[in-house]
Amino acid sequence: MRIKIQARESNIHNMTVFLGLVTTTRITHATPAAAYGHSAHRDWECDSKIPEAELRKGCKDLGRQLIEDEPGKNINVRESLHY
Repeated sequence: MRIKIQARESNIHNMTVFLGLVTTTRITHATPAAAYGHSAHRDWECDSKIPEAELRKGCKDLGRQLIEDEPGKNINVRESLHY
């Protein structure tokens, strides 16, 4: 995810900063999903866990938000098995 920062001090130049998210759980798990999504319930990782009434209102599961919405769709995913 890339964020442009505008400095308030005149002697500091504007810069682009890259942020990272490290997790040992699923990226749709409630804690890492807070970086990119919004949900009324922490278990709504996929459509099958969202009540039908909420789906009709337009609620999206966290996995779908990651793929379709900002800022999730612009996250560069890197996988590493090095600990």
